Amino acid sequence: MRLSTWTVCPRARAARWERLWRALGLTAPLLSRLDELPRERGLALVDLSLLGGDALCAHRAKRPGLHVVACADVGAAPQVLSAALAGGALDYFDQGAPDDALEARLRAHLKRLFPSAKPPGLFSDDGLRLDARVREVHVRRGKSWKLVGGLSAREFDVLSVLAGAPGKAFERRDLLDRLGSDAVVEAVDKVVAALRKKLGTQGKRLKTLRGVGYLLAKA
Repeated sequence: MRLSTWTVCPRARAARWERLWRALGLTAPLLSRLDELPRERGLALVDLSLLGGDALCAHRAKRPGLHVVACADVGAAPQVLSAALAGGALDYFDQGAPDDALEARLRAHLKRLFPSAKPPGLFSDDGLRLDARVREVHVRRGKSWKLVGGLSAREFDVLSVLAGAPGKAFERRDLLDRLGSDAVVEAVDKVVAALRKKLGTQGKRLKTLRGVGYLLAKA
């Protein structure tokens, strides 16, 4: 079973939570409203401001497989947090908490909710293996696997996004979000070009869709 994950919050607040998903080797589409969530099982990190009143109860009634973790600013009012938990939120993540603590809690929720799913942070098919926990990539060489050396942080992050959904096209803008606020669109093209060289024959799976972006072809 494949994990379905989302981030629901204003774009200006998304960077921290996207980084959290990325640390687990997962990608989570960024949505701005709860009603944009698909009717499928999964876990969403949702900005606390979107969980007022009976909003969460109403959406969970329509989407029984939806699980939510509330994301709160430092110093959020206790009564607001309590209301979110009473409405069905599994947990709340504070912006001020350290990354490693939130990663551990998120990983534990995923393991409990989706025990039969592929462990977070792992991608593997007939030609490529990616482990976000140790930030390593291996490619098949005949009957054995070879570690891909010299990958930059940006190259690994872009590959992890593409590997998170083989066959799915990602716009350059979506990939640009992984490269940091100082990056420009052309940086995405340079990263993909570098990946093609470093991945050897597996690099041919990185396909360009003109006017759209890139995808990792299925093995």
